[in-house]
Amino acid sequence: MMQRLERISFRAAALSIITFCVAVYGMNVTHSFVWDDAYNVVENQEIRDLSNVPSFFTEAWGASADSDHSRALNSNYWRPVALTSYAIDYALFGTNAWGYHLINILLHSICSVFVLLLGWRLFPLPGRERSGVLAASMIFAVHPLHTEVVNVITYRTDMLAAIFTLVALNMWIKASEASEPRRKRTLFLWVPLIYFLGVGSKEMAFTLPVLIFLYEALIRRTPIKSLVVILAPLGGVAFGYLLIRSALLSPSPMVYFGINWPTHLPVGGDGVVLTMLSVVTLYAKLLVLPWPLNPFYEWSPEVLPVQFDPLEPSVITGVMILGAWCVIATKLFKTDRRLLFLWLLMPVILVPVSHVVPIIIAAGERFLYLALLGPVMVGMIVAFRRFGTHPGTISVISIVLLIFGSMSVIRSHEWRNDEAILEAYVSQWPGSYNAWKGLRDYRVKEAQEAIKMGHRNEVERLALEVKEMTATMHSIELSAWRREAQNFRLLEQVKVADCIDQQLEREESPRRCLGPLPANMPSTD
Repeated sequence: MMQRLERISFRAAALSIITFCVAVYGMNVTHSFVWDDAYNVVENQEIRDLSNVPSFFTEAWGASADSDHSRALNSNYWRPVALTSYAIDYALFGTNAWGYHLINILLHSICSVFVLLLGWRLFPLPGRERSGVLAASMIFAVHPLHTEVVNVITYRTDMLAAIFTLVALNMWIKASEASEPRRKRTLFLWVPLIYFLGVGSKEMAFTLPVLIFLYEALIRRTPIKSLVVILAPLGGVAFGYLLIRSALLSPSPMVYFGINWPTHLPVGGDGVVLTMLSVVTLYAKLLVLPWPLNPFYEWSPEVLPVQFDPLEPSVITGVMILGAWCVIATKLFKTDRRLLFLWLLMPVILVPVSHVVPIIIAAGERFLYLALLGPVMVGMIVAFRRFGTHPGTISVISIVLLIFGSMSVIRSHEWRNDEAILEAYVSQWPGSYNAWKGLRDYRVKEAQEAIKMGHRNEVERLALEVKEMTATMHSIELSAWRREAQNFRLLEQVKVADCIDQQLEREESPRRCLGPLPANMPSTD
């Protein structure tokens, strides 16, 4: 049996992965639209007519949203391919959520199979490495981090970007074995076209040329001069994409480090770097222990506050993780460049969401959708090289798959509708201001409906819940202000810190302390 595992065919391996995807996510077809689906899909009038598809390529993502807030939030994103997919869904299913969820399950299955194919191409011979590739692909299929992307139709953007990236990589690798005419067509036509579809789905696909450069330089040892020529078409697409962005998009006023809560002051470069180091720690934890999960890692002290202290444990841990990552990369450079290529996938893929260009959030589980492929596949291949298809190895992998699959089923159930995910949000993250605000706003809407229906007892019950939630939010905000007082002291703004403390003692708003701040305030760079 163990030898059969090492010699398993691609078709059998792919079928097993698809089975895993359906087993974990099949129930999603009974779920509702959730989270941002309200304005991106359900209320989006533009997707209701396929004749609007050309306009998707000439405007910002969310340009047709009804509210100014939603339009401003997405004013610096260009994702026409994703919008086109929603329009096709609407033509097929109308506003029946099951159809959209079915397509998402199909897309996740396709993406997982292309993960398998990438490993198959990098390690073409049957054996232990192939077993590692299969195990990694199965873990990819059921990893709980993917529940956000698979359950929220809006986040299909990440799946599409991942699929087009994997298709392009697989085509490029396959082309290295093809005849010269076919190779040229692939390198100069098909891969650039797929790259365009990828960046038209989401910004995460932008670094594809870097991934192909790494493949050519590390594995094929292609000379730099030749690389310049074969990568030129991809460079042209990247340049054209940046031109489109500059022509059609405008900077969003809502960026994570521009509206630091609760002060609403912009954050300087030091705060950005230190916070992103804490994000490194968060991502490393989520890869191995993906629970509890969070729909929005925001500024609350117990979630993802902006960091100003270089001695903060999460910051120090982030530095250590990056150091270890570099040490391992150096070792792999000397021992196996195929594994080095996979090892570098994660940092390269994450560049577009590392605040090189400011965005609304500092961290997101959906950002790891394709990125986790790298460390997971390296880990599995190394494990199977070391231990082979020993029953103990298979048992450990089976337990991991069972645990991750069960966690994904539980998390998907929490994503079944807005109320369920908001209740899970406050339960798992009681220190999150945004979690309580989301559930409070949901209860306010319920109360408004109850008033219309004349359900007095229900209105009174909901009013009490809203009052309690508002008190909890106030408590979290006070905690955030206390943390900000500490930050101002770190930044040597003692008077501001003392003012905040005094206002908190008087139970008055500390916001007045942020009047005319000193011109040399480091956090306003």
